[in-house]
Amino acid sequence: MRLASPFRPPVVLLGLLLLALPAAAQAPAGRSLPPPPDARVSLPPDPAAEPAADAADALGGGSSLTRVGEWPYGPSYAIAAAGETVVSGHGRVLRIEGPAGTVPGREDLLMGGLVRDVAYDGSRVYVATSSVVVGNRGITVVETSPAGSGIAGGVYGRTCVSVALAGPRLYAVVYDPARASYVLLVLDATAPGRVPPVLGEVAFGGTGGGIAARGTTVYVAAGAAGTAVIDAADPAAPAVVRYLEAGSFDRRVAVRSRDGLSLLAVGSGQYAPTSEGTVTLFDLAAPMQPAFLHATTFESPVEDVLWNPTVDAPDFFALYVAASTSGLYTLDSAGGVENSAYTIPANLVPGVTRLAGIASGDQEILVADYYYGTFAYSADLFDYRTLSEGASFAFDAEADAQDPATVYVADGAAGIVRLHAEADGRLIETGRARDYAWNYTRTLAQNATHLYAADGYSGVHVVDKATMTRVATRPEGTVAPYSDVVAVSADGQTLFVRDRQTITAAYSLADPANPVLLWEKTGLDPATYASANGTLYIGENAGANVRVLSLAQPTSPVLTATRPTDGVNVGVVLDGARLYAFGGLTRVSVFDVTTPTAPALLGTATTAGGSAFDARANALYVGGTNGLAVYDATAPGSPVLLATYNDGRIGAISDVEATATDVFLAEGAVGVERLAAQITTASDAPAEAAAELAVAPNPTAGRVAITFSLAEAVPLEVEVLDVLGRRVAVLASGAAAAGPQRLEWDGTGAAGRAVAAGLYVVRVRAGATVQTRSVTVVR
Repeated sequence: MRLASPFRPPVVLLGLLLLALPAAAQAPAGRSLPPPPDARVSLPPDPAAEPAADAADALGGGSSLTRVGEWPYGPSYAIAAAGETVVSGHGRVLRIEGPAGTVPGREDLLMGGLVRDVAYDGSRVYVATSSVVVGNRGITVVETSPAGSGIAGGVYGRTCVSVALAGPRLYAVVYDPARASYVLLVLDATAPGRVPPVLGEVAFGGTGGGIAARGTTVYVAAGAAGTAVIDAADPAAPAVVRYLEAGSFDRRVAVRSRDGLSLLAVGSGQYAPTSEGTVTLFDLAAPMQPAFLHATTFESPVEDVLWNPTVDAPDFFALYVAASTSGLYTLDSAGGVENSAYTIPANLVPGVTRLAGIASGDQEILVADYYYGTFAYSADLFDYRTLSEGASFAFDAEADAQDPATVYVADGAAGIVRLHAEADGRLIETGRARDYAWNYTRTLAQNATHLYAADGYSGVHVVDKATMTRVATRPEGTVAPYSDVVAVSADGQTLFVRDRQTITAAYSLADPANPVLLWEKTGLDPATYASANGTLYIGENAGANVRVLSLAQPTSPVLTATRPTDGVNVGVVLDGARLYAFGGLTRVSVFDVTTPTAPALLGTATTAGGSAFDARANALYVGGTNGLAVYDATAPGSPVLLATYNDGRIGAISDVEATATDVFLAEGAVGVERLAAQITTASDAPAEAAAELAVAPNPTAGRVAITFSLAEAVPLEVEVLDVLGRRVAVLASGAAAAGPQRLEWDGTGAAGRAVAAGLYVVRVRAGATVQTRSVTVVR
């Protein structure tokens, strides 16, 4: 379950700011595409990736989380070509596609980070990767051949955002945290070894963008700083010469040279406050002193520029422009528009489009569309073909109610992706539901036969699980106000939808394929829903309450209770007779709903920070930017940390879905991770064993008394851990006699320093028995 954000157009941040405009996407007239085919993709092992660590040390008796598989697909952010082979990036996957009928034809290689840019010389791919696994961010080198491709090595350690080949040199832009600056690397692309040696580097102002070169002069789009002109004649000591003033925020650059004439094109633009773009042309007669020629303005930011890929083409000056939400254009030498075309999703091209070209045979312009995949356009932009269906952002994950090995993912502009959890741990894509009239899928709900997808301004789509095809949309006939939260009652008979920030609509699912409106109610300010036993629980968005509605009369809901919680943007999850209300990111209120319409507060406690939650069998799963934490909530006011997970690959968790054996994490641009879960709570053990260990006072501003009893003499270890499972203090270690035990923790850690305020865990290992209790330190 994920928390819904306040009503606003979707905004996604991934390194560079990206705005996803909430408009109903429409395919260009006459250019409808068939539904994406089912695909079964097997990723080869990545020899350069760091070993996937098991979960952090289990903190409670026998509880653990172990990574067993993933679906690592995400935004299409990079594309390049050599001959008839195309390479592109999709999340953490590098895709290599040869001509139809060739061997291997298509390969997917797993990278250690998100693929941000690629350069390809026909035998080697240089892949720019950003941080997912710290050891693998940087430049990954992939060798390609008809027999198969593989990772050869890389230059790792710093996030890389762009790469470009120019003669014997490879240029790369990386971010250096030690200098808090972007840096241009100069590498030798002709070196015989598998890893190009770094010859030199130079820091520059602004942000990192595209790279182009003429001879030994390098041009780097540096955001608000303009375009940096860098002298790399001495590769060991490149130097910034000046900054060009082009547009408001320079993103990509391209150089064209022939017959003594050289031109530099700079694509610029900001999403706020103007959302306009510019292409500026410079004369490079003096490479280090570019002379302004003219500029062309567009209605949206320019994300990439590409000169006609055929060097000796008669139309030497043809410049292709990816103008974000406006589409594709060609400009003539005077900056005038010759041809134009929408990219596939028309009104929902949410920026960051990349261009490449195929010069041999039938000339084509290749497009990497951030959310929708990769496409090849004819040189005149009048026709196109699909290269690869794309993924988007994994926002929500739902295990099938009848088959927990089937998982559905709300994947942004990619619609709904169906995954199957294989016996060996892998997650395999087995189908999709999407067409180009969809908008931006954020949340899912289900009953036995159908899925219900909240899809922004295009409404709620009803999808048949068996065929993965849309059978209806609600409301009908008009664009929806904005649908971004859905839930289905436990009996599968009612669908609840947030159609505006403060409106809830309820539909009867007597016919699951044709929801019928039952009622609408205003003023509820819903963020999330949970429903069972004829009762609807609504977690407030801007408020700090849970609203309780009786549904005894199907068309006339009655507000029966309002329960305050500790925090806003409240997420509600039902687990048997308990309702968990997560608010304020680090607080959870636990209610007894034995009487469904009158919840009774059992306790409120602190957890790790997060905005994605689930609950199952008294275990709470809390996911956020720092990974996943699992708590034993048998004692509602004192949740005990059982296990944590963050192996370095993890993204910002947008949803957690726990089943009897697995935990699925939806992680935005990183895709979906599958964890094997072995979680044991105190409710699974004899009550007397859970009551032996006590920690008081709790919360504490000073000393803590730790008491327990040993039935026999055993080896004893008593430790204090932080919420990530790291050791803070050791209170006892060695043999201990039977009988009552009492220890104290003075609230200090290493070197006797007082620990920071927050949640800590006392862990007692007595022989083969492990018990834990949490303690909150206040300052």
